[in-house]
Amino acid sequence: MKCAFPTLLLSLLSPLALLAQPAEWGVTPTNAAGTLLGTVTVGGQAAQAGDWVGAFDEGGTCAGAVEVILNDGASFISLPIYGDDATTAGVDEGMAAGEAFPLRLWRAATGDILFHPDPEEPAAFGGWTATNGAPMPGFDDAYTVYDFGYDWASVTIDCPPPVVCLDGSVYNLSATPDDGGWSGPGTMAGFASWFFDPAVAGLGTHTLTYTSADGTESTCTVNVVETLAPFLSLPLGWCQGDGPLALDSLAYPPGGTWTGDGVFNTAGGAVFDASVLTPGTVALTYTVDGPCGGVATAGLSVYPSPEPPTLTPLNGLLYAGNVAEGDSLAWLIDFENTGDPTYFPYTDSIFYFPSWGDTYTVQVINEYGCTAQSSSVFVDNTIGLDNIAGNEPLRLWLDEEGRLQASAELVSVRWFDALGRALDGPTGPGPWLVHARAADGRSVRRIFAGR
Repeated sequence: MKCAFPTLLLSLLSPLALLAQPAEWGVTPTNAAGTLLGTVTVGGQAAQAGDWVGAFDEGGTCAGAVEVILNDGASFISLPIYGDDATTAGVDEGMAAGEAFPLRLWRAATGDILFHPDPEEPAAFGGWTATNGAPMPGFDDAYTVYDFGYDWASVTIDCPPPVVCLDGSVYNLSATPDDGGWSGPGTMAGFASWFFDPAVAGLGTHTLTYTSADGTESTCTVNVVETLAPFLSLPLGWCQGDGPLALDSLAYPPGGTWTGDGVFNTAGGAVFDASVLTPGTVALTYTVDGPCGGVATAGLSVYPSPEPPTLTPLNGLLYAGNVAEGDSLAWLIDFENTGDPTYFPYTDSIFYFPSWGDTYTVQVINEYGCTAQSSSVFVDNTIGLDNIAGNEPLRLWLDEEGRLQASAELVSVRWFDALGRALDGPTGPGPWLVHARAADGRSVRRIFAGR
């Protein structure tokens, strides 16, 4: 987009009210003037707001000075250059016909005075002409570039790391020279320095820009990512006989690495095997790699498991042996040998009247809650079940009213408690043992837990 220079020219041909340019740039307007139009650059970059351009005669008198005009990223000048007033003999107000004039630029940001094209070999333009303030021939193109040599300062910036954590530390921002300022998401000025706060910037990739006093810009990018602090949800303890503990599902975020005594990395993931350790407390560590990862460590107690008990048939009863003092036990009964055992509310080491056709297992529990099981024992009804070939087993059950029912007519029913004492019927909390005999000679023992 081009500037509307005629309007600008009309405003700039009037006597100037000088702003902040150096005092020696004072201009004495006269009735003889010619205007220079052009585009001003400094070291190849557009001049900045507040910069001034001045024209000087061969005697060093400032014959014209104006502030640059910024428009659409470019900087322009419409510079009236005044001639000498013939009525004031002995006073040099400006240019004589045909006199050469150099151009200088005053940098508002730094106070430097620059020369065209450079300070080593400043050039002077010949052919000043009084044109009643109109653009002078040869100087009437607003897009003629007048570049002022400038040795841009080498700017060094100290940025945050390329990747930082959202809840990470606030970073100190610094630059050399330190006469400028920072801009961009998360940047903020402190008392005597600048800072970058990842939490203020937010997630994503951000561009931070440092602009020195002379307008030099330097940038860097910072990627703010979510913090992945590990979180563990280990059990309080693990028994030596409980088998491997799968670890990967017990940590967040996924993808980390487990280390510690008893830890093994398998094709299915990391596992903890307490059986290879002695009882005590072991430290397990989970590490998430990456700039925003972390390490979490938790203690896991290794508890001793009891020795497996023995289960022995003895004179029509079952005896649970090898149970350490202080350990408790529980019985599991697979009624009718279906493969689905259930816990039975009986804790004595002797099961006095096990029922025929069922499978028994005993489990011991130590003070740590660790368990071990015996081998299973099937109680064979060699007397009551097989004495009549081809007959189905005699079956007993309790109906909804708690009354004993049988799959055949019974001729004998006897009730016993868990210690083998005879009862008149299903009295007390149970369990009860029923010994029943049918009219055809079949017999059966059945345990009921009570109601």
